[in-house]
Amino acid sequence: MKNTILIAVDLSESSELVIKKGVELAIKMEASVILSSVIPIYVYYLQSQMSMVPMK
Repeated sequence: MKNTILIAVDLSESSELVIKKGVELAIKMEASVILSSVIPIYVYYLQSQMSMVPMK
């Protein structure tokens, strides 16, 4: 069975270290890597914009 490691980063200061450590682990485990960049959704901004839309 082939192992896979998911590395999810949010482009913060620690992201580079997280990627490096994840790849090191994948090499040791002979695993493939899936790298995902996570972008936070600003819910409060969206809600404030939605409150300006008139209701029908």
